[in-house]
Amino acid sequence: MLFFFTFLACEYLFDVRMAEFVSPNEVVIYESLVIGASVIGFFVRPILYYRRPHAIDATSDVTGVLLVAALLLLIMAVQVEVVITGGLVACCALGYCGSTAHANFARRFARTPCLARAAALSVDALEYGAKWHDDPEAKAAFRRAVVRLTVATAYLSSVFAALNAGFTTLHAVGAVDLGDWPRLLLVVSSLVAGALFDLHGRSYMNIGMTCAAILSTLSFFVLIVDGNGGNELAATIIFYLGLGFFVVFFTTKYAAVSLYARWSYFWPCMGRVVNNVCSMFVTAPAVAIISSQNVLAAVGAALVMFVGIAITLLGQLGQRADDAAMRDGLPLATDDLGGDLAPTCSDPEPVEAAELTSDERLDAFVATFGLTERERDILEVLVVSDQSVQDIATTLFLSRSTLYRHISSINKKAGTASRVALINFFWSWTPKD
Repeated sequence: MLFFFTFLACEYLFDVRMAEFVSPNEVVIYESLVIGASVIGFFVRPILYYRRPHAIDATSDVTGVLLVAALLLLIMAVQVEVVITGGLVACCALGYCGSTAHANFARRFARTPCLARAAALSVDALEYGAKWHDDPEAKAAFRRAVVRLTVATAYLSSVFAALNAGFTTLHAVGAVDLGDWPRLLLVVSSLVAGALFDLHGRSYMNIGMTCAAILSTLSFFVLIVDGNGGNELAATIIFYLGLGFFVVFFTTKYAAVSLYARWSYFWPCMGRVVNNVCSMFVTAPAVAIISSQNVLAAVGAALVMFVGIAITLLGQLGQRADDAAMRDGLPLATDDLGGDLAPTCSDPEPVEAAELTSDERLDAFVATFGLTERERDILEVLVVSDQSVQDIATTLFLSRSTLYRHISSINKKAGTASRVALINFFWSWTPKD
């Protein structure tokens, strides 16, 4: 949530400065382009994570400097070109930071029953499976679930992008002020959404999001039918209440998807990526409809959105079967995200047997899976340390590549697929008498 509000603040600053140079309709168009550019930042961090991990620290430092410089450009610029440049750089840098924020959120909360509430506060408890099962049915269920979620997010993004275009235009002409109390509405709606979405294992999440989207679309008709009237306040309240539900929805859904995906560092931020890309393409048509006050076009667009949302969120009768097959057949793939085990909302039951100390468990594990003495030393550090791989290698006086080879050997013997999978398996493993 902190990242989301930072992004909104940057967007608000960009709108205010652009309104000094261009017309209200142009402010909306430029805003959509700048927001779309943030997708670059969302992808850069995961690519570095997988392809150039040694460059992440330096790139993060550079990104921080660029973000500060871009914000200064936005504040001090006296030419429209400089404002646009500052907005592009700032959004790209925020996208880079946002990728990390979403990945860290998924790492810590995606496996907990309070995922939606965690999404609301930071804007199904699943059984761990140690091995990757080549189950075609489960993988097909996973693909169907991801496609359905992406299409649903695209439709919902289109609805809220159209609404945002209208309210940004009103803000640019001074009809409403989006910089103060609407943000408080967003906080309230996010907290409410988090509590409601987590009910009954998130089984009513799609229905709740559909209702929120339908209600939010009513504010679009207010803008079209009564664009010069006095109902902007009511429309703004409806819009921001629905927006809070949407942010929690896509953050929660994609964090859960990341548990099963291979390149899991990409997935937690994909909701934001889909939203920003759709906003870039939907804004111009939405501005045209609002400016023309064309009720027929607005009704047609709304019907298309309603049908798409209903099909993707409510119309899939096999959704439970798909989700069950995916949960039963696919293991968690949080290995790419690394880090600590996810906390739970309530006090968890201890996994480790009470009669075993850590050393006893380690000795039993080594004996059972036939680890070498060197592999034992490495495993001992892995299961108790939250350091990065590079720091662990330094502690053990090994090169990074040598450490990876040892970890790969341990994974092969234990039947796990990654460092985090190995740690999870170690603490959930029960020695046999």
